[in-house]
Amino acid sequence: MMNLRTAGCLVVGVLTLFFATHTRADVMSSSNPALVGQPVTLTIEIDPPSGVTATPTGTVTFTDNGQSIGTAKLQNGIAELTTQFGSAGDHIIVAQYSGDADFQPASSQPFTEHVTEDDLFTISVSPPIIGQHAGASSNVNLTLFSNESTAAPVHFDCENLPPGVTCSFQSNAVVPIPSGAGTVMSVTSLAVLRANRWAVSPVLYAGLFIPVLFTKRRRSILGLCTILFLSLTACGGHMRVLSGGTPPGSYNIQVFASDGTDTQRATIRLNIT
Repeated sequence: MMNLRTAGCLVVGVLTLFFATHTRADVMSSSNPALVGQPVTLTIEIDPPSGVTATPTGTVTFTDNGQSIGTAKLQNGIAELTTQFGSAGDHIIVAQYSGDADFQPASSQPFTEHVTEDDLFTISVSPPIIGQHAGASSNVNLTLFSNESTAAPVHFDCENLPPGVTCSFQSNAVVPIPSGAGTVMSVTSLAVLRANRWAVSPVLYAGLFIPVLFTKRRRSILGLCTILFLSLTACGGHMRVLSGGTPPGSYNIQVFASDGTDTQRATIRLNIT
């Protein structure tokens, strides 16, 4: 399955591999489009299905229009290959997984990496996949490339943030250059859901019955107050207050970069455990 997201002149390609064990693997490009000669990192994350404890091992070979451009070894289910494209145009990339004792070999569907010589800036993210426990923070390097020696400052923003997640930038005004100019983006999640105990003052108990003195529906109000009173006393005179957190899961965060004329975006996958 291939999923293409289009925004302005940017297309972000996601390739999906389905193995005999129903293992899923997504290939992500650090920069799409990319400039001729710009470093581009292709990343593949292989996720075993729920209930499978084995971690995929082996290698992944990436091909461009049928020609091998390199092989990367899987580490913790992730393989990365950094390459450059010497010619403008569409490059058809396929990832070929070697398989191992637990998972069979497979090849991805092709996706298109667009390489351009146009006078525009591009954005590259590293790493494109980050994992953290809820309540932690991770850094992502953002690099801006340009074909021009002079360019306007680029500003950043985030979208599709999951609940409790915030993003911030070390610098939010970066001027792209041919060799790449960068900043650091911090992604922070909210601590997991937990319950806090609060002691209940005797004054609160008395206050529960004040509405009974000022309403005509004394019987109904008295019944509700009595139920609340019994609930509090049953909890030992404490209230339990729940505070939210970022739920576990995998999320795709969109990072926007704009110089006021052109806008580029990149996808960062956040895995919360």
